[in-house]
Amino acid sequence: MIRRLWHPLGGWHSQFLWRLLGWTAVQFALIKAIQPSFAVFLAHHHWSFHVLWFAAAVICIAGLRPILLAVVAVASVCCFGEVLKYKTYTLGFPAAEWALQLPVFLLSLAIITVIGVRYRRCAEAGIDARRRAMDAEVDWGITRLLRVTVVVAMSWAAVHKLNVDFFNPGVSCLTMLTAQLADWWGFPQGWIFSWLRPVHIVILEAAVPILLLAAPRVGILLALFLGLLFGSLGATRFAGLIVVMAFAFLDHADLAFIRAGLRRYRVLMGVTIVAAIVVSFLSYTGPRRWFQFGLYHGLLTFLAWCAFFALLRHRIGLVAATDSVEGVPITGSHLSLRLIVGLAVAFNLVNGFTPYLGIKYQYSFAMLSNLRVDTARWNSFVFPRWLRVVDRDPFIDALRVEATWPEGLTPEDAPGCVEALDRIETSRMVPRVFLAYLRLLWARDIRVALVIEYGGERYEYLDEAARIDLRIKLNGLPHEPLFQGIVTAEGPQRCMH
Repeated sequence: MIRRLWHPLGGWHSQFLWRLLGWTAVQFALIKAIQPSFAVFLAHHHWSFHVLWFAAAVICIAGLRPILLAVVAVASVCCFGEVLKYKTYTLGFPAAEWALQLPVFLLSLAIITVIGVRYRRCAEAGIDARRRAMDAEVDWGITRLLRVTVVVAMSWAAVHKLNVDFFNPGVSCLTMLTAQLADWWGFPQGWIFSWLRPVHIVILEAAVPILLLAAPRVGILLALFLGLLFGSLGATRFAGLIVVMAFAFLDHADLAFIRAGLRRYRVLMGVTIVAAIVVSFLSYTGPRRWFQFGLYHGLLTFLAWCAFFALLRHRIGLVAATDSVEGVPITGSHLSLRLIVGLAVAFNLVNGFTPYLGIKYQYSFAMLSNLRVDTARWNSFVFPRWLRVVDRDPFIDALRVEATWPEGLTPEDAPGCVEALDRIETSRMVPRVFLAYLRLLWARDIRVALVIEYGGERYEYLDEAARIDLRIKLNGLPHEPLFQGIVTAEGPQRCMH
C-alpha cells in the first residue's frame, strides 16, 4: 500500500505542472519566512501551513505522488480554515488565491483516487500497460482540471472589471497599477503606459481564455505578460498560479520539445534566469522586500523559456525531440473523470457569480476591479441589482463621528490616527476592520463618540463609558471574512480590493 501511494502518477505533463504548482506554494512560504525572521515564521504560523509548504517542496523534487497530494489537500483545507477564522492572520488574505488552489488540490486528489480505484488490480498481468493507461488518464484529468480553472477564473476577472468605477480614471485600479509599476520599477509612466486604458486591460484579460482555447501558445504568452504586470505589484503567488495553469494547454508534442530544450540549453537558461533576477534586483525601489519579486521573476523567466521551446516546434527545428516517446492516447471517456472536471466548471462559475448574489465577495476572482455590489452601491455594467438575494450586507456605517484628542497629542505623535478617523468617517467596514481602527485610536487615548448603523439598526455610543459596550458589541458581531473588509461609503469606489 505504501509503495503504491508513493508511486509517481501521470506522464511528464502532470509531473511538470505539479512541480510548478508546488513551487508556487514554496515561494509563498519563503516570502513569509524572511518577514521578519525564520524563527518568527515557524512560531507564528499554523502547523497546517508548514505541512503545506513542506509537502509542496517534496512535490517540486519528487513530482506528483498520491500521498503527497493527499497531504497537500488536507493541509490546504486546514490552512484555509485558519485564514477564515483569523487565528493566523499572517497567512495572508489574497482576493482569489484560495479559489484557485483549493479546488485544484481537492479535485486533483479526487481524480487520482478514482483512477487508482479503477486500476487497483494493476499488480496482475499487464502491469506496464495498465500503468501507462493510468498515467494517461491522470494526464487527461489534471490538464482538463487546470484548463477549466484558468479559463473560468480569467473570464470572471474580466467580467468583474466591467463596472463604472474601473472605467473612472480618477479611482480606477488601473491608475494605481500603472503608477505603482512606475514607482516600484522605475518605468517612465508617461510614455510606457500613456496608451493603456481600462478597456485595454479588460480586453487583454478576456483574450487570455479565448486564446488559450483557440491558439494556446499565444494565450500562454499573453498570460505571461499579464502575470508579469500583476505579479510585479505583489500578487506573485496568484499570478504564478494563473500562468502555471495556462501551461496545461500544451500538448504532448509541445512537451517533448520543452523537455529536449530544457536538457540541451540548461546552461543558457540558467544564465538568463540569473540575469533576470539581477535586473529585477537593480530595478526595484518599492517598499516591500524584493525577495518575493526575485523568486517570481526567476520563475517567469523559466516559463518564458518553456513557452519559447513550444513555439519553436511549429517554426524551427532547433530543438529536436530525439529522446521523446509518443504519449498514450488520452480519451478521458470515463464518466467519473468528466464529472469531476464538470464539477470544477460548475464550482468556478458559481463561485465567480456569488458577489452579485450578495453571498460573498472574497475568493471570487474579483481582483483589482473596483467592483461594488452591496446594498449601498451597485456599479456593475453586466449584472442588475435585482439578482442580489441577500437583503443585508455585513458593513458598519458611521453616521456620526466626534473625536477628542488628549491634550498635547498631535497627529505627528500618533501616526495613522488621522487616517483611521478618515476611514471611519468615509468608509463602510466589516466589524473586524472597524474595531481595528478604533483600537488604534483608543491606544492613543483618543476618545470617539459614535453613532453607527449595522444591519438596518442604529446604535449610539456617545461617551467614554460606552467604549466597553461598543467593544463588546463589535466583538460579538460576525467577522465576515468572505466580504471586503472596507469599501467607500459615498462616491466612486476607490481601489481597495
